[in-house]
Amino acid sequence: MKKLMLLSIIAVASLLIVCSGCGNKSEITTNNTTDVPDTCFKRINKSIFKSKGDTLKLKHLLDESKTVNYVKGIIQANDLLGLAFRDYNSYNKSILHHKRALSLAKDNNDTIQIFFALNNLGLVYRRIDDWVEATKCYHEVLNYIDNYSVESDRREKSRAVALNGLGNVYLLSGDDGEAVRYLKSALASEKTLNSWRGQAINYLCIGGVFKDLRVNDSALYYYKQSLNINIENNSKIGQAICYLNIGGLYETLNNSVQAEIFYNKSATISDSISDYYYGSAAAISLGNIQFKQKNYTKALRYLTKGYNMALKIDSKSSIEQSAQLLSEIYNITGNYKKAYEWNKIAAETSSKIIDQEKTEKLAILNSKYKLSEKEKIIAEQNSKIRHQEFTAKVSEIITISVVSISVLLFITFFFILRNRRVKQKSDKLRLEHRLLRSQMNPHFIFNSLTSIQSYLYKNDGLKAAKLLGLFASLMRSVLENSTRELVTLEEEERTIYDYLKLEQIRTNNMFDYDINISSEIEKEFEMIPPMLIQPFIENSIKHGISSIETRGHINVNIEKEQDVYSVTVTDNGSGFDIDKMNKKRSYALKIFNQRLQNIYNIKNSSFVIEKSDNNVGTKVSFKIPVNLN
Repeated sequence: MKKLMLLSIIAVASLLIVCSGCGNKSEITTNNTTDVPDTCFKRINKSIFKSKGDTLKLKHLLDESKTVNYVKGIIQANDLLGLAFRDYNSYNKSILHHKRALSLAKDNNDTIQIFFALNNLGLVYRRIDDWVEATKCYHEVLNYIDNYSVESDRREKSRAVALNGLGNVYLLSGDDGEAVRYLKSALASEKTLNSWRGQAINYLCIGGVFKDLRVNDSALYYYKQSLNINIENNSKIGQAICYLNIGGLYETLNNSVQAEIFYNKSATISDSISDYYYGSAAAISLGNIQFKQKNYTKALRYLTKGYNMALKIDSKSSIEQSAQLLSEIYNITGNYKKAYEWNKIAAETSSKIIDQEKTEKLAILNSKYKLSEKEKIIAEQNSKIRHQEFTAKVSEIITISVVSISVLLFITFFFILRNRRVKQKSDKLRLEHRLLRSQMNPHFIFNSLTSIQSYLYKNDGLKAAKLLGLFASLMRSVLENSTRELVTLEEEERTIYDYLKLEQIRTNNMFDYDINISSEIEKEFEMIPPMLIQPFIENSIKHGISSIETRGHINVNIEKEQDVYSVTVTDNGSGFDIDKMNKKRSYALKIFNQRLQNIYNIKNSSFVIEKSDNNVGTKVSFKIPVNLN
């Protein structure tokens, strides 16, 4: 739910910001070749802005502008068609028309229209979660503004919109400080311009950052500032977005009564204006609250509504979340067939999201590579020019120049090579770390699925469903955590619990377990690297408990000692030769040390393997620094 609320804040500009410059009818250019009276252009221009949102009229005016070769009209009609199709959730058509407007504006050196087309195009890309293309658009706007000397309100408005977009990108990447800096700069520009829409947007976005930082009073203040502005100006979509985010804030504070009130307000307004994006978010949020309160009938109604709305606009994050919650409800209520079907939809959607993220990362790397190659070519060309100039001088000057150039080239090559090696090493460590985090023993997955299959063959649907539910929950945690550097101790505890419970069922209750986290630890807020403890629990089950005849027991204990977390994993299994184990070093220990060294440049010397206190079984203990983040 946190992810869904974050995306609703980031996408808000795509619904509230309308191309302000396109609405200024005073600036009309007549760069055309026909002998059409200027009054004709003024009439078309006036009609275009009266037809906002009406695709049929805008298409007619676009054709008329082409007939009389009114370039400004063609650009503006295409841009407004892009806005109209965006509001109708037809994003492909929206992108097509904005790109046509942008291309024609560039061909005619119409800088102001370039600003508007790029910002509007960036907003559409943000709506469909294409953050790479959105970022390119915003940076291109700022580059044009830096090279555009004419001061105007529309120039500053374009800068404010681009700054807001970049602030939201930093919010996505987790750099809250930079996000607030960009958004407050954008807010100051909007106040100077006296733009109520711009102020409402930035108040809402800043509130979202403070919510992410858990500064809840500040978050509520900024949300209400935005809401009041939208109410004063009768912006229905703005009110729906504000109500949605205020509901999300109350939900994080466990105030489900207030959360439900604000979610219902958002849903009512969204339905009245047929907005599927925020309508689906509000419906899913209401379904989640009913699910937590075990009102499964109401939850099914809200979640099904949210899923259908998200499906219409292909909002993958909303589709995945609603499908996952529907699967959990059907699993709880005993409809295992539907639970399986919805879980399959959630898994397939999640896979599409992950594939899209990989594609975006490759696009970033490719663009950086091309830029580096262009810089090398320019450097080589400059070197040749300098060499040709020096060869025309006397021999002494030529000798000195050649030596100077050689030294310069050597230093340049040295630093380029050094920086490239550092970057390659950094990329390698990052990729290795992500690979290690995403590892999950394939034998465990195979054995779990085999156990589920076995229960199905035995017609033991209850056990099969229970095992399947635990397996789905564990896989979801692993997939979510694999993209994060740190998780809360509460999330790690839930993952460990699901894993132990799953293994307990799969091994026919051959062991029991305890998970103890010290009361001094605020597990909802304090964080550690994910999947760091699980490999040692797996070793206890595989090498310790599996080979004893009595009932096994595993104890996981986490204490806080000054600036470190002290973690112990103890079992009453058969144990092993301590000296031999310390020489050989287990696979789990290698992964543990490699992960700490790759992420934090720490060689952990606190790792100890020894006999349990009662001289039965094995005790593994290690320490993790508290202030990792």
